Amino acid sequence: KAKAKAKAKAKPAAKAAAKASLPVKEPLKELNVSVFTWNHAQCSPSKADCQFLLEHSDSSVIVVGVQEVEDLKPRRHEGSRSKALKRVMLSTLGGEYAPVVMTSLGAIHLYVFVRKDAIPHLKRSSIVTWEVACGIGNVVQNKGALGVRLTVAGKSLMFFTAHLAAHQSKIAERNADFWRIMKVELSMLDDT
Repeated sequence: KAKAKAKAKAKPAAKAAAKASLPVKEPLKELNVSVFTWNHAQCSPSKADCQFLLEHSDSSVIVVGVQEVEDLKPRRHEGSRSKALKRVMLSTLGGEYAPVVMTSLGAIHLYVFVRKDAIPHLKRSSIVTWEVACGIGNVVQNKGALGVRLTVAGKSLMFFTAHLAAHQSKIAERNADFWRIMKVELSMLDDT
């Protein structure tokens, strides 16, 4: 009887949605996620450089963390390499994906693309981004991390990309920065 009541309640909602010409959300068959990290070494990407994205076109969500997109200098506007990267990735993905997060911290960028059929399953109010600067004095943005949390198909997802101090002599600094970043990451989990 409980099942019959639940079905009875669902039918009027579906009829109301049809009357209002609202699409009824089809269940997402699978939630596949592809995650990439990419150090640009201050070079502009070509369309050929982004072809790897097409190999993952079955993914519901594609996350790309990029380091060293631009040289580090104060700027009022987005740099040309960053603009070129966005343009090339969007062109490569075509109309099949929508960018839902495009955030940056200095030369570190984080992009999240959701496939069009998964967009109805994205809870837009769940999207939260954050940054942790780890450069000189934990202020300069040449090193650090970016993170994002979002919910797709009822699943809470969290990603971050980091660019930390290089070379063997910087192990202690990298470890300290890592734990500082994790502290922020874990505080984001507390908000769920």
